[in-house]
Amino acid sequence: MPPSNLERTTVLGVVVTLMLVAGAACARHQRAADREGGSRASAPTEIACVDRWLVEHHLGSFGDPEGTVYVGGTPLFDEAMGTDTPRLQYVYARHPDAALACLADASASAPGATPSGR
Repeated sequence: MPPSNLERTTVLGVVVTLMLVAGAACARHQRAADREGGSRASAPTEIACVDRWLVEHHLGSFGDPEGTVYVGGTPLFDEAMGTDTPRLQYVYARHPDAALACLADASASAPGATPSGR
């Protein structure tokens, strides 16, 4: 028996709603990615250092156990407040040792920095 017009309309409404929700989640994720380092500019080397540190410690891109799934696709968006947390800020807050390793690495490779021990 073919579906009725009401059933077709309901299915179409569900599909459109899912597309809108997915689009909103992607937009939130992109805004968070655009502000990866927060209020200060993060050097690509710092971001690469954090990503390398996370892989070495068997953690996902947000510093949580590998395979962690988030409602909305990211832990960076606070739905109650409507705000995004920059990814590096989120990782550093949960893993200060990553901040120590990567911020020290970034400052050592900054222009005008002198090698330690000289």
